[in-house]
Amino acid sequence: MAKLFLGGINPNTAADVVREHFSRFGPVADAVVMRDRGFGFVTFETREAADAALQQPQQTVDGQTIDVKEANGRGGKGGSGSSRGGGGDGGGGGAGPTTDKVFVGGLPQDCSD
Repeated sequence: MAKLFLGGINPNTAADVVREHFSRFGPVADAVVMRDRGFGFVTFETREAADAALQQPQQTVDGQTIDVKEANGRGGKGGSGSSRGGGGDGGGGGAGPTTDKVFVGGLPQDCSD
């Protein structure tokens, strides 16, 4: 599977519209629109389908021109095949090994384990 980032998508665009648009490149496993953020993701079942979609870095979906890019993983599930610990855009450990640790802040002093 291969996951692509869709930047600048209309927040009112339905995931089904995204799925339908990108299915012309190959089988789509999943399509998500982050309505409050103005971006989305499409996951193809094959790398070849994702590569075909990437050949057009700007596409028009639901009347809106969007940027189509390789998704950068935030740890956990794949995406572009890279498995960096922390990753993403929120400073999460740099290039160190992947860990099972999670920081939890703001707990009250009387909180028990």
